[in-house]
Amino acid sequence: DANVVKVLEIRGYKGTGREVIQVKSFLWELEFLQVMKVQVDEKIDDDKKLQLTKDVLALPKRSSSCQIQFL
Repeated sequence: DANVVKVLEIRGYKGTGREVIQVKSFLWELEFLQVMKVQVDEKIDDDKKLQLTKDVLALPKRSSSCQIQFL
């Protein structure tokens, strides 16, 4: 049986192009993902954090039950 990823945690997220591509890939390819936890880098200001949050929440997910949590 294949390994099934149900929870994924990302720390120090800055929203770089490479990071966005990777998160988008995780959300689409991990069909059994239940929770993705994202901790935005602490050096990012509040306005940028809000934009990063909106951007991640707008990404398509394969699993309709997957929750994205921001730490």
